Amino acid sequence: MSDEELEQLDALVREVRKSTDTPAHRGPLSTKFARLARSLKLSKQHKHQVAVRVRSLIERYNGRHAKTSEDVINLDERKRPIQKGKGKYKQWLPAALLRVCWGVRPERRPRRKRVPTARLRKKSSVSAASQKRAPPAVAVASLRETARQNQSSTTHVARIRHAMSELFMRVQEQELNMLPRVQEQWIEIAFDETQEPVSMQTTAETAQVMVLHMKFFRLPARGAKLHVFRVVLPTVVLPGTTTADLLGGLLARVPVALEQLKAVADRTTFLLNTDSFGSCLKLVKCLQTSHACLSCPCRMHQLCLSMTASIAQSGLMASLFCSALLLRRSRLQKTLRARLKRLVFEKLRIEYEPPSSSAVSHARAVWDLIWPLIQARHDKDKRVTTPRAQAWRRLRKNLCGPLDDTTSVVHYCPYGCHHSRDEAASEIFEDLCVVFLDSPPVVPALNKWTKLAPPVMWFSCFLQVHGLLAQCLQPMIDANAANVSLPVLCGDEEIEQDTEEQGCGFGNFEKEEAARFRKFARFATCPEVGPKLAATLLSLLPGLSIMGKFFDSAEECADPSTSHAATTLSFTQASQSPAVSTIEVLLSALSSEQSSHWLSLCLPGSAGWDARRFQCAATPAWVQVGQLYSRLVMPFSAWPFKAGRMLEPGVSRQTQEALAKELLGLCEHRDPYISFMKQGLEEVDDVLSPDNLLRMKHLLEVAPVTNIVSEKSFAGSHTRRMADHGQSPKLPTLAAQHVLAQSKSILDSEVCRQTSGCQPAVSAVSHETAEAGTKTNSNGWSEFLRANHATGQSMRSLADKWGALSRDEKATFTAAAKTRRPPASPQLAPPPQLAPPAQQALPRRPPASTSTAWPHCGDDFYPLRQEGLDGMAGAVRSLAANWVQRVGDGPCKPAQAVVEDCGAWCRGQVCFKKLSDSQERPVDIIKRSLRQTTV
Repeated sequence: MSDEELEQLDALVREVRKSTDTPAHRGPLSTKFARLARSLKLSKQHKHQVAVRVRSLIERYNGRHAKTSEDVINLDERKRPIQKGKGKYKQWLPAALLRVCWGVRPERRPRRKRVPTARLRKKSSVSAASQKRAPPAVAVASLRETARQNQSSTTHVARIRHAMSELFMRVQEQELNMLPRVQEQWIEIAFDETQEPVSMQTTAETAQVMVLHMKFFRLPARGAKLHVFRVVLPTVVLPGTTTADLLGGLLARVPVALEQLKAVADRTTFLLNTDSFGSCLKLVKCLQTSHACLSCPCRMHQLCLSMTASIAQSGLMASLFCSALLLRRSRLQKTLRARLKRLVFEKLRIEYEPPSSSAVSHARAVWDLIWPLIQARHDKDKRVTTPRAQAWRRLRKNLCGPLDDTTSVVHYCPYGCHHSRDEAASEIFEDLCVVFLDSPPVVPALNKWTKLAPPVMWFSCFLQVHGLLAQCLQPMIDANAANVSLPVLCGDEEIEQDTEEQGCGFGNFEKEEAARFRKFARFATCPEVGPKLAATLLSLLPGLSIMGKFFDSAEECADPSTSHAATTLSFTQASQSPAVSTIEVLLSALSSEQSSHWLSLCLPGSAGWDARRFQCAATPAWVQVGQLYSRLVMPFSAWPFKAGRMLEPGVSRQTQEALAKELLGLCEHRDPYISFMKQGLEEVDDVLSPDNLLRMKHLLEVAPVTNIVSEKSFAGSHTRRMADHGQSPKLPTLAAQHVLAQSKSILDSEVCRQTSGCQPAVSAVSHETAEAGTKTNSNGWSEFLRANHATGQSMRSLADKWGALSRDEKATFTAAAKTRRPPASPQLAPPPQLAPPAQQALPRRPPASTSTAWPHCGDDFYPLRQEGLDGMAGAVRSLAANWVQRVGDGPCKPAQAVVEDCGAWCRGQVCFKKLSDSQERPVDIIKRSLRQTTV
C-alpha cells in the first residue's frame, strides 16, 4: 500500500477510535451505570438486613410462642419428619414450661432519643406510654386464660404448675439435706392465717389457709460471713386456729424435720414470727419443750393496734363509718354540692387587709391535715401536679384565714386577683368540690390503718373550714325531722339495687338509712368533733415514722445498717429505738402550748389553751404514749431482748457488768430460752466476752420485727383470685401459685440486690470489720474531709487547701484512710485469730452459679434453669401427682400440742417463789381478777 492509502487508513482508524473513546451522552450513561451499581449494593445490604430481621423474628417466636417441638421453626431443617403416636401435643418445650409458670422473659427495648420540643405555656400531661409501668405479677393469669393463650387445656396447665412446684420443692429438700455443719444458726419460721375460698373434695368453701416462710441465718465459724437463704413452703389448710392445728400445719409443711435441722449446727435457735394471737403464743411454748425457740411477734400488728386505740376509744368509729358510707350516695352528693355552692356565693366576704399571723398559721395547719391524703401514691421528692393538688394550693392561698368564722367565708384578695366576686366564689366552690366532694373518704375499717387514716384526715380538715359541712347538712336535717329523709338521701334506682342485693324489705332499708343519717348529722354538726379528730390525727402522725421503718425493714433489699430500717437491736436500745423517740416527740409537744404540732387546735386570736382544748389534745396523746410504751418499749426491756443494752453505743463498763450480773442471777422460772442463752456462762467475764457479745448481736439483728411477707402473699393471692372468674382454686393449685410466686420474688430480690450493690438484709461482715472497726474509704480526700470536719470551713476553702498540699502529704491521708478505725468499745475488740484444728475443718461446697439466689439453680429471671429441664416434659404427669399427694386435698391433721406445765413465769426482778405470804396473797388476788375479766 502506498503512503496515501496508509494515511487514509490511519485517519479512518482515528475516527473509529475517537467515536468509541468519546461516545455521545457519556455523562448520563455513567450516571445510570453508577446508580445501578449503588442499587445493586443496597439490595444486597437490604437482603442481609431482611435475613437478620427474619431470623430474629423466628428466634423470638421460638422463645415466646413455641409450645412443642413441632412449633419450633428450624431454618437448617429441609423437611420435618412426620411423628406418629399419641400425646405429642403435651411434650412441651422447657421454655414453654418456664413461661407458663413464671411469665415471659422481658426484652430490653432500645431507648429512642427524645426530640427537643418547644416548652409549652401550660405543662402537658405525661402520656401513658412514656410512664414506667410495673412488671406484671407472677401467676396473675388464671388457668383458663393461660390455657387459652397457649391453646391448651386448663388441666394440663395446672399439671405443669404442679410439676414445677414439686420439682422446686425437691431441689430445696436436696439442698437442705446437703447442708454442712456450722457453728451456729438461726432459723426464722414465719406464718400467718386467713380465710380464703378454696375448693376441696369437689366442694367450694371458705377455709382457714396458713402461709409459711422459712429463713436461715448460718454462721460457719467465728469471723466468717453470715449465710442467708430462704425456703419456700406450700400453703396449708387448717381445720381451725387452735395450737394443735397450727402445730400440725407447721410439721406437715416443713420439708426437713426440725430435729435434722437442729443437728447440723452446734447451736440452733428457732425464731417464731407470728401475730399476737393466743394460740400462736402457746405454740412457742410447745416448741420450747424440745427446741430453743424465741417468740418474735409481729410488731407491725402491735403498732397498728396502738395507733387505732385512740380512735377506737373515742367513740367516733360508728359515726365515721356511717358518714363515709352516706357520702358515696349520688343524691346526697348532688344536694351537698347545691347547698355548698349557695353558701359560698352568699357568705363570701372579700378582705383587703391581711389576716393576723395566728389566723394564717391556724389555716395553714388545718389545710396541711389533708395534704398526706392528696400526696399518697406519689413521689414525695417531686412536686405533685394533680388537679386535686392544684386545687388544694389555691384553697390554701384563697382561704388563708381565719377559718373559725361560721357566719362568712373570708377570702383575702390584696391585689384584686379576680375580676368579680362571683368569679372568686366560683373558683373557691370548684376547688372545694375537687378537694373534698369529688374524692369522698373510703369506708373505714378498724383493723386496717390504710382504711382508717384517710377518713380521719378528710373530716378533720373539712369540719374546720368555716363549718361548711354542718351548714350544708342543715336543710337535710330539717327534712329528716319531717320524715322525708329517704328521697333526700338516695334515688329510686339505688333503693331498688340495694334492696335486691340485701334481700330485705323497703322499710328496713329506710330505717337503716335514717339511722345512718341521724348519726352522720350529730357527727358533722357537733362543734367539738373537728378539733377532736384533728387532735387524734396529730397524735398518730409521729407514729407513722415507725411504720415507715417497719416497711423498710420488711423489704427484701433493705439494709439494717441504714437509718431507715428497724431491727430488734435498735428497739432494745433507748438511744436508737424509734418508739422512744416518738414518745419523746409527743411529750415535748405536750409540754408547751406554743408548739407548732398543735397549730390546728389553736384558734386565731386566743391567748392560749383553755382546759378543754388541752384535754382535747392531751387525751389521744397520752393514749398513744401508753400504747407505744406498753407494746413497743416494755417487751424489749425484758430478757432476752434486754441484752441489747450491753451493745448500745457509749455504754459504760459498770452498766455492762450490772446487766451481766442480772442475767446470771435470773431464776429458773423465766422464759426457757433464757436458760438456753445462759449455757456456758458462769461469770461476768463470760457474759462480756467478745464471742458472747457477738452471738447476742447476731441474735438481735436476725430476730424479725415484722411479718409482712405473709401479708404480701395474701395480697398476691387476692390479686390472682380476681382473675379466676369467680371460681375458687383447688388446694394444690393454690399452693402451687404461692410456691411459684414466692420463688420468683426471692429471685427478683436477689437480682435487685446484686444490681444495686447493697448487701443482704442481715449479711454479717467479717468479725474484724463489724466489731474491731469498719474499714473506711481508701480515698485520701475523704480522710482529709473527716479530719477537717470540726473546723467549720466551707467546701471551697477545703478544696483550695487540699490543692495546696504536696504529694507526700496527700499520700499520708491516703494511707490513714486505708487503716481500720479503733473499736467503739474495748469489750468488742477481737481476740487473736487461731488456726482451727484439722478435725474441725469445714467441708467445701461446690462453687455456686452466677445467681446467689436460693436454691442456686436459676438464672437472672427463672428460678429453674432451662437447660436442666430437658426431660421435664415426660415427667409432668408423675410430678403433678406427687405434688397433689404432698399437698393433699383437705385440711391437715392437728398434732398433739404438748406444753410443759412449768407454772407462771417471773416477769420482775424478784422471783415470785421468794415472795412472802403477805406479798404473794395480793398477787394471787390480782391474777384471779385478771382471769375473770379476760374470760
